[in-house]
Amino acid sequence: MGLSFFQGIICPSNSPELLTAGSVTASSPFTIGFVLAGWKSAGQLVNTLTLIAFISAGNGVVYVQSRTLYAMALKGRAPKFFSATTTRGVPYRAILFSNLFGFLALMNLKVSAGSVFNYLCTVGGTAAYIAWATMVFTFLRIRKGAAKQGISIKTFPFKAWGPIGLYWFAFVFFIFLLFVQGFASFLHPFDWRLFISSYITIPTFLILFFGFKWANKTKFVRTDQMDFKNRRQWIEDIEDVADSRPFTRKLADLVKR
Repeated sequence: MGLSFFQGIICPSNSPELLTAGSVTASSPFTIGFVLAGWKSAGQLVNTLTLIAFISAGNGVVYVQSRTLYAMALKGRAPKFFSATTTRGVPYRAILFSNLFGFLALMNLKVSAGSVFNYLCTVGGTAAYIAWATMVFTFLRIRKGAAKQGISIKTFPFKAWGPIGLYWFAFVFFIFLLFVQGFASFLHPFDWRLFISSYITIPTFLILFFGFKWANKTKFVRTDQMDFKNRRQWIEDIEDVADSRPFTRKLADLVKR
């Protein structure tokens, strides 16, 4: 919202450069605003800032992905190959593997950069729907297990807001979005690239999920066999570290800092 506000201040809404500029950078509201202020080479600054932002974002993504893969390898949820580190504790194999996904950018040699961006966003969106649906499904299973064993949800340290039907609706809604978000690929003519990017994540998820269970010989836990005994310990731990200071005292201590 802040960016939109300042863009509206420095760039006129009727500026012809918004639609007729020779490049994406030149059509940026910030570039137009700088040029109108007298800085003719403002596009170079915008390009530099954009490049720095891309490098920073890429570095952050590789860091998170490699450490996640490394942590999964330590817990046996990913190949142990990725648990190797240097003498300084850097998971170099996980980092190298994470960087390999950068070669997906070479797809723009075959199709336009905009199409590649849309394909990657579609894959990421599908993965997000699967993640959200899985989280809601896990929550529903926990609630069902607690009800099966006669355990009140009031004994849990954290409770989700709203009736259980709300979460059933969310689960069905995410599954619905998962299957319809690639409907455009079926329009004439059939777009096989969009179809693959829209639905490749589904079989990938199923293969990884059931492959893990098969390789580790794990089974689905029945609702009447779920272990809920640790919830009391969670409550006790939270109560032990609870801050008993009154609100006015907390506010005064915060101001002193």
